[in-house]
Amino acid sequence: MLEKLHAGRYRYAVSNQWTLDWFNQRLLPGQQLKGVAVLQEQIVGCYVRNDPKVPVQRILRTLLRMKMSGEIDDIIRLYIGNEPEANP
Repeated sequence: MLEKLHAGRYRYAVSNQWTLDWFNQRLLPGQQLKGVAVLQEQIVGCYVRNDPKVPVQRILRTLLRMKMSGEIDDIIRLYIGNEPEANP
């Protein structure tokens, strides 16, 4: 969809910020698409199945350690090419 917008086949598109950032990485600054409005924001979370076979606490502790160490932000940066926005 963003490819068609960039090619001029569409006049507008709806996307999320990370997809727009990822798409713009390969374009020169003067060619990059611009966000013009925020339609909706949602906090991202993690759901873990309530199953005794799933090590829920270990998963959540690992995710917390990854976030605190900056590893999750580094992974996001690989895809969007800049600093992820801080949580409000």
